[in-house]
Amino acid sequence: MKCLTCFLIIIALSSSAQEKKIYESDVLKGVTTAKTVTPTEKICFDKRFAFVNKTGARSFEGCFMVNTKLGITGATPISTEGTPDCDLNINEKKFHFMVFGMKGNEYAYFSRLEKKKQAEEGELKHYVRTGNTHRNPLANVLEAKMLYNKQRSQEFCDGKYKAWEYRSADEKDILYLYGKEYPGDMMAYAYLGNYGLGYLKTNKGNYFIMKNTHGQTSFTVTEIEDRESSVVCFDPSLFEVYEETHVVKALEETEKKEQELDRELAKQEDKMLNSNSPCAVKKYELLQYKKQEEQKKKALLEKMKDQTLAYSNQATINSIAKEYSFIEGIKMERRQTEYDLCILKTDLEKGRFKPGSPNYAKAQEKIGCWEQRIDEYKKFEDDIKAIEERNRNDIAKAIREKGEYYKNHVHHRIGELRCR
Repeated sequence: MKCLTCFLIIIALSSSAQEKKIYESDVLKGVTTAKTVTPTEKICFDKRFAFVNKTGARSFEGCFMVNTKLGITGATPISTEGTPDCDLNINEKKFHFMVFGMKGNEYAYFSRLEKKKQAEEGELKHYVRTGNTHRNPLANVLEAKMLYNKQRSQEFCDGKYKAWEYRSADEKDILYLYGKEYPGDMMAYAYLGNYGLGYLKTNKGNYFIMKNTHGQTSFTVTEIEDRESSVVCFDPSLFEVYEETHVVKALEETEKKEQELDRELAKQEDKMLNSNSPCAVKKYELLQYKKQEEQKKKALLEKMKDQTLAYSNQATINSIAKEYSFIEGIKMERRQTEYDLCILKTDLEKGRFKPGSPNYAKAQEKIGCWEQRIDEYKKFEDDIKAIEERNRNDIAKAIREKGEYYKNHVHHRIGELRCR
């Protein structure tokens, strides 16, 4: 009987210890200290979490990992097609992995196939975009926020965990917290995790966020995997810091391109002033636009090279997206087509194609195709401008709408408007 009692006590203690691990992390408890991680340093994770993301009627899956001792989180992109890939295979062409440190480091690792010539097989290159947070870490992770118990609960992970609903004062943030005790209110001031899920430190104790809802978007933990006995590690030693390699090279190329455009503009300005070419103005305007776009590109590259940028911060993405839109490429191609059309029409007027000949018929066909392309490209530009104007006070919504518009109306049509 005495042995049975001891056994039950051991089981109870083991269960209690296991339960504490779910909502407590060593770094938030103060047992260990958060680490400043370098971009090429090997990182290991002792916890892995699967989750479901719901936005309106759409549902996606994802996963993230946490080093609970050093305060580091890693996350793969949310999957829009079936089960997410959490294996960290850097040899996948579309590999992408985000790492966040409580000390303010934020790194985006990615692989991509690079070709010098179209006919080449290409080389798989590995980069890490740091936003320069490896030199100048971000200042803070979480602003202190009051949370209030709404006396409602929900079960998670097939009924394994029962969490209680807490809301922010403005009712916009809804969190389901799992912990030891559930007071009427608490002040949250430290966080370790991703997608609004993970470990939360408050003035009333430590908690685990099982579900996070804001507006029509929610993230819900579906599986918790303890990997302390078999940690998952990520070795980024093959990755080059994007800001120190690719960006520097791109800046050099942009400066050369600007110099070339300046020379071309000087020649074209002279031609425009001293010739009767009806297309000279269109050529000059095209070169001016190309230079303007190179200057935008250079400004972005200089920002990436020198400034600290938090790419996980929607405000950062919005500010970049506001200035650099896919529609600029459409405008460039439309202006190029207008110039090419002007040249071809001039050639026809000067009799360089014999009426009735195959070349004359081909030129007429190309003129019709180019005119249609110009009209449709102008419509794309007008529609995008209308989206931006309609959402001028909501940049994030404008970005989403422009993305949907491109996918549904522009992407497939560009290929169909190629004129031969």
